[in-house]
Amino acid sequence: RGYSVSLLEKNTSIASGSSGNPRGIVHFNPGRQLTPANLFRLSAFRYAVRHYRNLAKRHNFSWQASGLVQLARDEKELDEYHKLVAQHLYDSDFITSLNARQATEISGLVINDDGLLFPQAGCLDPVALCQAWTNQENIKLFTNRQVTEINFHEGQWQVAITAPHGQEYQEFDALIICNNGATPGLVHQNNYPALFNYGQTDSFNFDNSRLESGRVKCAVRKKGYVIPWGDEDVSRITVGGSFTTDENMSNESAAMQELNFQMLSHISPVFHQPLEANQKNGESNISSRVGRRCSTPDYLPLAGPVEKNRLTASI
Repeated sequence: RGYSVSLLEKNTSIASGSSGNPRGIVHFNPGRQLTPANLFRLSAFRYAVRHYRNLAKRHNFSWQASGLVQLARDEKELDEYHKLVAQHLYDSDFITSLNARQATEISGLVINDDGLLFPQAGCLDPVALCQAWTNQENIKLFTNRQVTEINFHEGQWQVAITAPHGQEYQEFDALIICNNGATPGLVHQNNYPALFNYGQTDSFNFDNSRLESGRVKCAVRKKGYVIPWGDEDVSRITVGGSFTTDENMSNESAAMQELNFQMLSHISPVFHQPLEANQKNGESNISSRVGRRCSTPDYLPLAGPVEKNRLTASI
């Protein structure tokens, strides 16, 4: 929108934290009532899809408008899906019901559950997306910059920064803190409600010849999720959905990996069986990654003016 932006990154490159997962799904959880909150999320989803499609024309970040199959976890959830579609709150090109046979044809996996299809959903490379976002003339990226203190003085935010060459100071009209709760002392963030979850993704190569369809065609969610990377003879697959609130599990964990694979087996056994065999034979090519997610209890963002007693803080 024409603003001049300075992005202060404490690591050597952007998307080094939870934003650096190898693949991500762009999807929408529909509500059974078109409340203002649901309408906002729906508009945000539609905007995101248009934005990623247009951005991908100028930058390569593996945007795949492949759709998403959402499987019901039990009969109760499936009944909720049927009621949702029967209400006709959403257009058929946005959400439709599908049975297990249709889910198998659309996804390329052998699926035994009914669910929903979101044709407009997709998946992408989050790191490449962040790089595309920052590749603009009005955005300056400063890496290896650790913010140590902020003050508000005469209408300006004064930011103290530890840089490779020493201490530096910068002033800004507006300040946005997006550090995933990494420094709770900054402007007393610890006084705001926050939850921390540690999740793990596991990525591996998969021989598409095992699939009758020849490849995994779209993302699939149940309790966990499957995200395809491409349509080559051997494709890369990312699975995830496991998480814990235990900070001691913040490193790659065999237990978290096993939980991901259990959720994967509930989506489609075609993946789980060869993975188990490869692990037993010591032929595993799995790459795991852990990230921490900071959110509010209702998962909505905190936005608005900072109270006067929070304007000065140091770490």
